[in-house]
Amino acid sequence: MTRKTLVFPAGTPLARTFLRLAESRGETVVGASSHSDDPCRSLYADWLTLPYLHAPDFDDALVEAVRAHRITALYCPHLWAWEYLRNKLPRLLPDVGLNEQHPLDTELRLFRESIARASAWPPGACDRRLPAMERAALLRHAETIPGASDDAKIDALCRIFATCPRGDLVEIGSFWGKSAFVLLRLAQLHDIGKLLCVDPWSNSDAGDQRESSDEIAAVRGRIDFQEAFEVFLVNLLPYARGDLNYLRLPADRALSRYGLSCSVSSEEFGETVYEGRLACLHVDGNHDYEFARRDIEQWGKLVIPGGWLIVDDYVWAFGDGPRRAADAFVERHRQALSENFIAGGALFLRLGGAIA
Repeated sequence: MTRKTLVFPAGTPLARTFLRLAESRGETVVGASSHSDDPCRSLYADWLTLPYLHAPDFDDALVEAVRAHRITALYCPHLWAWEYLRNKLPRLLPDVGLNEQHPLDTELRLFRESIARASAWPPGACDRRLPAMERAALLRHAETIPGASDDAKIDALCRIFATCPRGDLVEIGSFWGKSAFVLLRLAQLHDIGKLLCVDPWSNSDAGDQRESSDEIAAVRGRIDFQEAFEVFLVNLLPYARGDLNYLRLPADRALSRYGLSCSVSSEEFGETVYEGRLACLHVDGNHDYEFARRDIEQWGKLVIPGGWLIVDDYVWAFGDGPRRAADAFVERHRQALSENFIAGGALFLRLGGAIA
């Protein structure tokens, strides 16, 4: 018999997640609710209304609905309703299975994982002055934002921010905002400075990567860059408190704008006043060699002694532009560098002196 699942109640976030996954597997799903005007009704191809859980006729109505619709499984994302059904189904509908994992465990799984991962970071792998719950919060909220920054890179960022001087932070290439969130939150926790995100959010010549693999080109062809910008705003707006803004420009034009005035204004974030000197520069823009070289060289001159320059995707399976550009920078300015290491595929460089 083809699997056919009744989802009750069908309007919760877990229910909607289950619906998307089931449909992607080609399974048939019937939504159910005790609210006759449930707004999620339109999401389901098949729908039925059940009495409230403790109504006298709930059990009979559930049995009738399961038989009438030939339901083979039941998914319940509601904590208390799951407990009720776990006790009643063996007697009412012994052939209908219920999702085995308690909704409580499903809801809290990702939070528990973040807390465990943050607690497991060994001494020296992160800034121990950052409380465990702050580390866990950083991981959990970063996970809600799409992007490629992994735990190893976030570990390294936690470490360097513990000794980072005061000054501005600039990120070249923010896209959906994952690494921007991590930079912003760490800067807030350590009182470092304000973050400026630089990204054209367009597939212009400044954004088009011509030296990367065919897979990169294919993915970029599917991207709606205006949507990516809106996703960035959705991800960062809740965390900004006057210490974040953006320039929707190519990096070279943004540099001229940043050097002209230390004030940046936008409709979404208002006015942000910067210091005009960089405590941290994160380069993750166009990965073609010439673009990466220019971003690192031009913006790197603004990083103050003791500050950090981070070149993302230094180790990258889809091209070597960032690595070649970073290596050239290191070769030219070796005497000004006091520390370097690789973490999460990114190259971390600390400046011991000014870049000429």
